Parts: sequence; C-alpha cells; structure tokens
Amino acid sequence: MKYFLLTGMLFCYGQAFGITTINNASIHVANGEMLLTYQGRSVAVGVEVGTQKESNINILFRANKGNRIYLVIDYERPSNPNNPAGMCGAGQEGTLIWLNAAEDLSTINQSVILYDSCYKDINLDENHLTYSTLYTSFIDYDANKKTVLRYDNKFPERGFQLEVKKLETKSNKIAK
Repeated sequence: MKYFLLTGMLFCYGQAFGITTINNASIHVANGEMLLTYQGRSVAVGVEVGTQKESNINILFRANKGNRIYLVIDYERPSNPNNPAGMCGAGQEGTLIWLNAAEDLSTINQSVILYDSCYKDINLDENHLTYSTLYTSFIDYDANKKTVLRYDNKFPERGFQLEVKKLETKSNKIAK
C-alpha cells in the first residue's frame, strides 16, 4: 500500500454532525466479488475483484448518518499477476470506492475512481489522509488531465468531490 498509512482506523465525530462510527460494517471477498456485511447481512457491492491473493482492501472511513452507511475503501491489486515478467508485471492498480448503503442493505450507491494504473498510465501525484479527510490527486497521461479528489467524513453523503484539470502540453504552450 503506497500512501494510505492510516487505513482501517475508526473515527468518531460526535453528535455535532449526526454521525456515528460503525464498527460492525466490513468488506470481504467471496467468489471474486467484494461484499459488504452489516448486522449479519451481506450483499455484493458491484465491484469485481477477481481471485488475486495479492489484493489489498482497506476501509479508510466508516460512518453512519441517518439511516445510511458510508464507507471509503482503498482497493489495490497487481496489474498483471499472471505474468510478473510481462508488461506491467510489477505494476499496481489502485482504486478508491465510496459506498452509500441503506442500513438494511436494500440499496447501495457507489463511486469508483481509478487513481493508479500501470495499464492506463495513471499515476498518483499527491496524497494526504487525516482522521476525517482525504485529499489525493492523480495524473492520467493518456487523457492529458489531472484529477483532484477530496472527501470529508464529516459530510459522508457528499461522496467524492472531483476537480479535473486539463494538463498543458508543449504544443499548447507553443500555440499561445
């Protein structure tokens, strides 16, 4: 895991925001799918993870607000585990996932952001994780853009806040 050093920590923000930390929500993998388990019930969250034993799944933030459960998950896996000597054999694929689920798990909304990829030439630029916030930026060289992602666990219903900027290329600078 590259930069998310405070993973798995539980955070409590008190009643000021109407948020409580949930200790009994968990993520696990079964039959190649990521499952959310809460209060004895499990449901697939719609993120395929395959059977890679080298995968790393960490819950960065957990919150309960109203009758909703919110999780931010960091999921990392090898780019090419079946051919470590081939293209991207030593590479990593990194994904951030925001989940918004009803407490009875009847509905699950999600946002999935690829922030690091050998195959798609996406590189992590900056990353800052505090007890309640996440700030990360990454550059997609194929699409020639930089994305800044912000998350605040005091307001988990807002999900990921994204700002995308086009990168200046040499040809753009010359044309000016």
